[in-house]
Amino acid sequence: MLKLKYILKEEDNNQRLKGIELKIIRYLESKFGEYEWEDIYSGYDEDINESIFKELTDTLKIPVEKAIDLYYLYVNNIEAIRSGDDSWKENPNREDYTEKFSDKHIALSLELNTIPSLISEDRNKYYGLDQFTYYVDHGEYIIGDSDEVRDAIREYVENETYGLTNYSSVKEVYGSEIRYNFGERFICEFLFVPEGWKKEIANEDAGYRVAEMGEGEGLISELWGDDPETLELKSKYESLELLKSDLEDKINQTDNSEEIELYQEKIDGIDLELEDLYTDIRQHLYNYEYDNSYDMLTNNLEEWLEDYGYMSNGELITKRERGESKTFFPNFLSVDIEKMREELESLILENVGGYFATYDSIEREVEYNGITYYIYRL
Repeated sequence: MLKLKYILKEEDNNQRLKGIELKIIRYLESKFGEYEWEDIYSGYDEDINESIFKELTDTLKIPVEKAIDLYYLYVNNIEAIRSGDDSWKENPNREDYTEKFSDKHIALSLELNTIPSLISEDRNKYYGLDQFTYYVDHGEYIIGDSDEVRDAIREYVENETYGLTNYSSVKEVYGSEIRYNFGERFICEFLFVPEGWKKEIANEDAGYRVAEMGEGEGLISELWGDDPETLELKSKYESLELLKSDLEDKINQTDNSEEIELYQEKIDGIDLELEDLYTDIRQHLYNYEYDNSYDMLTNNLEEWLEDYGYMSNGELITKRERGESKTFFPNFLSVDIEKMREELESLILENVGGYFATYDSIEREVEYNGITYYIYRL
C-alpha cells in the first residue's frame, strides 16, 4: 500500500508531494488503463468516473477534498499520460475545479463523497434553494446556508398559507393546504374571536348568567368574592337588613299607631335603598360575568368553546347533515393567520429535514470555505 500519509501533512516539500501524486496516477493507470482516455476525460460514463474516485477514497483512503484534487489532476492530464511523453510531469494541467463549480456544488460533492462532475445544477429551485441532481443514483438534492434555509422556510409557509388573511373565514382555512398538511387541531390553536364579537358574546353571557341568579335577595348569595367592591356591597346590605329588622322589632313591640307609622316609613325608605342596592349588585355581578366571559374568550377560548359545545378534543365539532358529517363553523370565529405563519416557521425550523428532505427526512450539514451548508434530499 502506498504511504499516502505524506499527502495529508501539507508540508512545503513540493517535490515529495509531486512524487506521491505520480505514484497515485500510476496506480490509477494500473486500474483503469484499459479504458479509452477519451471516455475518462469526457466524463460521459459516470460509472468509470465514479469508480476512479472511489478508488481514491475507498481503497487508498484519501480524504474527499484531497481526492477531488487528485481525480482532476489525473483526468485533466489523461491524454498526455497515455501519449508516452513524460514532459507533462514538469508542467501538469492543474486546472482549478473550484473556479468551474460553485461552493454549494462542491459542498454537495463533499457530502456525497463524489466529484462535482457527477452532479449537475438544475434550473429549478426549491423554495429558493439551489437544486442539484447526482447522476449516479439520480438523487435530487437542495442546499443552502442558514439564511437561505430560513428564507426557504418563509417561502414554504407563504405557499402553504397562500391566499389566507385574518379576514379569511375558518371554513376557508379548513379548505386550505394547512388542514391537509398539519391537521384541524393545528388550525384550532389559532382561533380567536374578533373584538366586536367578543363584546357582544360577553354581554349576552353576562346578561344570561345574571338573569339566572334571580332577583332581590337572591342576588346576595352570589356575592362570594372578597374584592373591596363586593365586601362593600355585602356590608351595606347587611347594615340595611339589620336596621330594617330592628324597625320591624319595634313595630312588633308597640301599639302606638304613630310610632308604627313612623317605623313603617323608615322601613319603606330602607326597601327603596335595598332596591337601589340590588340594582348596584346586579350591575356588579354583570360586570364580573362580562369580564370573566371576555377573559375566557381572550385567554381560554378552547375551554369556552368546549363548555358551549362548539369544540371537542381540540377540534371544532361535526354535525350530521343529509347523512354526512360536516364541520360546524361558528360565524364569530376567525383564524390568526399571521400568528399561524410565525408558529409554522418555528415548527419547521425545529425539524427542517422532516419538511424539506422528502426522501429520507434527514438534514445533512457540511462546511466548506468557512460556510455551513444544509443539504436535503428530495
